[in-house]
Amino acid sequence: MKLRHIHILIILGLIGVFTISSCSTKKNKWNRRVFHNITGHYNAYFNGNEAVKEAVKDIAAAHKDDYTEILDVFQLGTTESALSSAPKLDRGIKKASIVIHKHSMYFKKKEEVKWVYYSYLMMGKAKFFKHDYGAAKMIFQYITTKYPKENVKEDALLWIALIESIQENYNKSISLLDGIKGKINKGQISKESYIMLPKIYADVYLRQKNYAAAIPYLREAVNRAKKKPDMARSLFILAQVEQQQNKLKPAIQHYLAVLKKNPTYIMDFNARMNMARCYEGGDSRVVIKQLKKMLKSIKNEEYQDQIYYALAEIALKENDKPLAIKYLKLSVAKSINNEKQKAFSALKLAEIYFDEERYLNAQSYYDSTMLFLPKDYPDYRKLKYRKDVLTELVNNLIVIQTEDSLQTLANMSERKRNSTIDKYIKDKIEQDNKNTELERKRQEQLRFLEENRQTEKQLEKVTRKGAPKWYFYNTNSVSSGYTEFTTKWGRRKLIDNWRLSDKTTSDFTEEDTETEKTDVDSVITKNANASNPKSRDYYLKDVPLTPALMDSSNAKIEESLFAAAIIYKEKLKNKKKAIETFDELLRRFPKGKYTDQVYYNLYRIYINEGNRGDASFYRKKLIKEYPDSEYTKILLDPNYFKKLLAEANKVKILYTETYQLYVNKQYVAVQKKCAKAKLDYPENKKELAKFEMLNALCVGTKRDTAAFITALKIVINDYPNSEVKPVAEDIIASLNVNKESTKSEGNNEKDQNESQKVGLNEQKETTIFTHNPSETHMFLVLADKRVVKISEMKNRLSDHNKKYFGTENLTISAIPINENVLLIGVSNFKDETAAKAYLSTTKRNSLLYILLKKNGGNFFIISEGNYTRLYRSKDLEGYRKFYAKVYPKG
Repeated sequence: MKLRHIHILIILGLIGVFTISSCSTKKNKWNRRVFHNITGHYNAYFNGNEAVKEAVKDIAAAHKDDYTEILDVFQLGTTESALSSAPKLDRGIKKASIVIHKHSMYFKKKEEVKWVYYSYLMMGKAKFFKHDYGAAKMIFQYITTKYPKENVKEDALLWIALIESIQENYNKSISLLDGIKGKINKGQISKESYIMLPKIYADVYLRQKNYAAAIPYLREAVNRAKKKPDMARSLFILAQVEQQQNKLKPAIQHYLAVLKKNPTYIMDFNARMNMARCYEGGDSRVVIKQLKKMLKSIKNEEYQDQIYYALAEIALKENDKPLAIKYLKLSVAKSINNEKQKAFSALKLAEIYFDEERYLNAQSYYDSTMLFLPKDYPDYRKLKYRKDVLTELVNNLIVIQTEDSLQTLANMSERKRNSTIDKYIKDKIEQDNKNTELERKRQEQLRFLEENRQTEKQLEKVTRKGAPKWYFYNTNSVSSGYTEFTTKWGRRKLIDNWRLSDKTTSDFTEEDTETEKTDVDSVITKNANASNPKSRDYYLKDVPLTPALMDSSNAKIEESLFAAAIIYKEKLKNKKKAIETFDELLRRFPKGKYTDQVYYNLYRIYINEGNRGDASFYRKKLIKEYPDSEYTKILLDPNYFKKLLAEANKVKILYTETYQLYVNKQYVAVQKKCAKAKLDYPENKKELAKFEMLNALCVGTKRDTAAFITALKIVINDYPNSEVKPVAEDIIASLNVNKESTKSEGNNEKDQNESQKVGLNEQKETTIFTHNPSETHMFLVLADKRVVKISEMKNRLSDHNKKYFGTENLTISAIPINENVLLIGVSNFKDETAAKAYLSTTKRNSLLYILLKKNGGNFFIISEGNYTRLYRSKDLEGYRKFYAKVYPKG
């Protein structure tokens, strides 16, 4: 036994001697190479690589796929979402550093421990998945120059190619990929790179929307994939691209292949949905049956909006618009959490209504679309313009209908009018009581939705019933902002006229109505919706019961009819509707305010259509009835309009010269120019108001307050609708409040400042702070030691930095502002973007965020230059205002 113990001790001793002798990296010995390769690999590198792989999985899981677009080839998440994986990625970086510093054996330009350069690769990957592409690229480039003869060089080049694609340097990326592709047959590329290569090619082409070029690389990515999830994703993207290219049969085949790979439920669902969308016509019963079966599945309750949208697309392909409208309305109503789908469904409805010239409904759904449509949507600006045009049109149509309805009430006998109003008040009270109960139930169901997705059938039970078709004073008929909408109404089902609690707004002409009484009823609805009064007098207050009020009502109708006709003609290019509306205007107001313009517009429409007969008719009427009209002069002299513009330009040039004289304090010359303008351009009231204002300001330089006020009153009285009238009123108010100050030497300077409102350079609010996004930034906490412990705040910040930004070399400092308040700063953010990323992570750290909120929420980011200005000035309020403007989401 003793001999055996001796042998064991001898073996252990020899192992210890071998280990000790192998630890050094100074000499290139076999035993040392073996030791450092084994130790470097199975200790630091292995642990670091496992941490990076876990982080990559987490980032992929957090990546939000938008199935309404072609999926991203790589699931990289966002800079903000990647921060939650920063601790694992930082662990990988630290472990890589250990391998590099403790195990490197670099002799004769060759690294004998391969895990050293693989550690550099791991470090580069970690930086890449942190979205620090600059640092990642530098590391990968270092690998290519430090280890040019190692296969790891091709791996590094591949990652550089991916970064170039992300940074939109597509030619560089393709060039690198082409170089790597030639090394495949030579065995100079790893298995991982072999799998990644076609995916990066596809990524480059998809980012450029060169879908045809991406297809062969997506097919190759499918062939090379080893794991089912990777294969399913590549197959799904391939099918999407083929569907986009209208290659529907192969798209269907590839969607079917996706289903066989046991994908995630959301991918499975969207594969089936897209297969339905690939329907080309013919017998749709099988597809519809499948979609309706999906509607019944509990799993699909939150996706019902997409299913109804697919059914609507099939109906449209079969030219069944009423059925398509039905399904699209259901899609909008069922869309609770998917705002993008809500926008797409509302947009499709809006386009259908627009094409059918049902503009009131179209406006409602364009409005709904813009509430939820992402601003990066390709046609966003075009759609917003159309929505704005339709809103302008609808506003005018509502005025016409409202005034017509008011006049209908006015023309009733007093007894019938009062009876109508009284009946409505009674009906309205009953309906309001029903709606209150329905709304209570609806809110209960919405709360249930937050706890459990199975709510759609319940919501249908509280769908609002139709109320009497009234229309008067509905302040929500025209679109409002999203904030106001959600604050007032919450998440409403977006059906026709969704703004109304009783769903009763009727359209101007052809829109869905149920009774001839709508015009009268609509008057009272608008009143009721304004504040729900229960007094008969309230409903009578705007009924035009006197000749003067009736004239005023007719004037509103005339204005709105003309405005609507111009919108049809100029903005909607709907000549038919324009002619109808112009004709209606002539019928109702044959000698009205706009008759000459109506004749001219009708002439232009008919001449452009080649209808010379009608064009000649309105030309003759214009010349005969309005010989002195500007429109007659334009008709008779094609250059008349150009002459008008030339005259207007002369006035503007004269004003610019006069204003410059005023700036140069040549007041006598200014007053001469003003007098000349009044003689030469007596009809140009808009510009003359500005000249009169300059003349008044010159009077003000003489320090005669009474004369100055008299001159300003001329501006106010002679030009009551001018843009300078409020300026003149402000100066008079100021002079009356502080007469002594008007006698001081500073009066002339004050008048100069006021002139900026009249001239070309309006004064801007000044600030000592500047916006420089590329400057080094800080995160600042205005800590009040009466509220929080300073040491606790610093410790929480320190812990936060270690967890999320362990490799960023951030520093914490504290500088007192006064005896109670300190500025605690986290420094060394390279720019504004990095500081914003840090700011966003504070909300994830509950312990830190609770403390920050306890402190009053006084934390923000700031550039170093502004920090210096803030500390010197102590102008915290000034920086808060600056911060609110520059960092509105900060």
